Amino acid sequence: MARFAAATAGATTALDLRRRIGALALATQTVSEPARRAAIAARRAAIAARLPVPQWPDQTYADAASVAAFGTNPLSPATRSPAARAGREVSRARAADVAAFWL
Repeated sequence: MARFAAATAGATTALDLRRRIGALALATQTVSEPARRAAIAARRAAIAARLPVPQWPDQTYADAASVAAFGTNPLSPATRSPAARAGREVSRARAADVAAFWL
């Protein structure tokens, strides 16, 4: 963060700011692709070691009311409130199951 602040400190225009950020990006040393892949594999292995089984459970928590609330376009702002209400109802119905699993 200090390098970014130092690189952008004297910018006088938006264009100058973008140029400075670009120069900083080009000068920054990056991780090689094999090293990046190795790090990802190590992180996944660490997570996998903590899981009781490697498969995801074959369950769905969305009930018919939730699916209907999403409608044909789940990203539509018009479905946001109905979907949230339906999700809260599913949460209320499943809360005891989730608590029993974690306690």
